[in-house]
Amino acid sequence: MSTTPHFPLPYLFAAQAGKEITHNEALLLIDLLLHRRVLGVGADPANLTAPQEGQAWIVATGATGGWAARDGQIALFGAGGWRF
Repeated sequence: MSTTPHFPLPYLFAAQAGKEITHNEALLLIDLLLHRRVLGVGADPANLTAPQEGQAWIVATGATGGWAARDGQIALFGAGGWRF
């Protein structure tokens, strides 16, 4: 069974409850926010070498790329993408 990166919160399997996408996204966000650890301040996610599941960064002022217009937000990497 697949779980979240920091706390072993179990994901639902596809088609297990028909709401697995919303449920699993909520579990991922809970896991990432409970971890409460950022690796630093960054302005461009392209400068990060292969971000790992569960990493968090503070978005610097004037950020570019996928973090553009997200100044001051926390960028959380999980399930292959960034969440803010």
